[in-house]
Amino acid sequence: MKLWKIVSVCELLIFIIGILFLWFREVDGSGAVNTSDNKFASITVVAITFAILAIIQFIWFKVIKKRDN
Repeated sequence: MKLWKIVSVCELLIFIIGILFLWFREVDGSGAVNTSDNKFASITVVAITFAILAIIQFIWFKVIKKRDN
């Protein structure tokens, strides 16, 4: 259970740092200037990925909880 909490906190920190990086960078990897639309699209992709990971992690939590009881 302790490992699950550590992984959750690390995952959340990586998500927040990634979102901040995407929002504050001026130019993306291809050299195109980031507009608000591009930033929102990039953040949406990262948020969807995070949501999928959160669902998997929730299932993992339920399995751990059931196994401990």
